[in-house]
Amino acid sequence: NYFAVCNDNRNDYVGSKEPNYFMGPTLYDTDTVNKPGRKNTVNRAGDDCSDPSDQCFFLHADMLHESPACIGIAHDPEVETAYGTVYWAFDTTGDNSGDEGQLFKFDFSQP
Repeated sequence: NYFAVCNDNRNDYVGSKEPNYFMGPTLYDTDTVNKPGRKNTVNRAGDDCSDPSDQCFFLHADMLHESPACIGIAHDPEVETAYGTVYWAFDTTGDNSGDEGQLFKFDFSQP
């Protein structure tokens, strides 16, 4: 029940600070029921999202900080790893022209 997103964000706090490049693909777990003792969603105040009228937000299960300019990500349907959370991502960090970049294989090995 996992999915991953790319942030394409150099982490400059909406232009208010120098970028620290501490971003990358982020993994989320959609299972909001079978998590005894672990929050998976929160409301705007950061409290457990248990009231049906709350607007809920997922907490990320993992984030890999090696590719802040990740512009695309795809799940690898391999079956060799324990969790099946392997993804391929394209990152353009260091390439201001947008013509080049690198393809990375990420394994969120233990979410």
